[in-house]
Amino acid sequence: MRNKHVFLMALGALMVVALSACQPSEPTTPPTNEEIDRAKLKAMDETFASQWTSDERAAAASAAGLKYLNEVEKEVFYYLNLMRTNPPLFARTYAAEYNGDTGWVKGYAFDERKESLLKELEALDAMPLLMPDDELYDSADCFATQGGALGNTGHDRTGTTCEADPAMAECCDFGNCATGLAVVMHFLIDAGESNARLGHRRIMLDKRLCRMGVAIRDHAKFPKMAVLDFKGGE
Repeated sequence: MRNKHVFLMALGALMVVALSACQPSEPTTPPTNEEIDRAKLKAMDETFASQWTSDERAAAASAAGLKYLNEVEKEVFYYLNLMRTNPPLFARTYAAEYNGDTGWVKGYAFDERKESLLKELEALDAMPLLMPDDELYDSADCFATQGGALGNTGHDRTGTTCEADPAMAECCDFGNCATGLAVVMHFLIDAGESNARLGHRRIMLDKRLCRMGVAIRDHAKFPKMAVLDFKGGE
């Protein structure tokens, strides 16, 4: 309960800053949903990040030095690797506090699948960290760019020049993708009527997979399309 109390205090302080106007005499501009979600993430980090050691956090940021990735794409590596470093701790911190994105419907069976996720993470041991892979990035970038422009959904690469590798596992997300944590939690919770088999979660928790490429691009029908491509070691 102490973690939750400290987190709520930190979030409250950040939201006051986010909601305040620059000058009292000027009209107040309400924060965007993206700004709100990033403020929530900052509050979580201030509360929870120190529970991993500095070495663990540095190792989790396996894509931090890659100039071709944007901030959110690097965050996907970081938060997914934090989860893999200590699944029970991640369950009690970031996963427990995540309750969906601002301004978006949680999705079919969100609450029950979040509960099942927390129980599953509590029973898991550490897994290998995910390392960036250039070929997997090229695959994800191609599909997110071309598929997003065409308005593709799912994993169908029809109409693109992107080749699908049969040895590759893939997760695709369509939404605001404001933070890397949100992208990771979308797949781990796996809400939605078509996701009853929890296929995305199974990929994220597959300890055989240790390489990943991430690309988040604009989408014709949704704000963003996130593509995560995975492979095992070779």
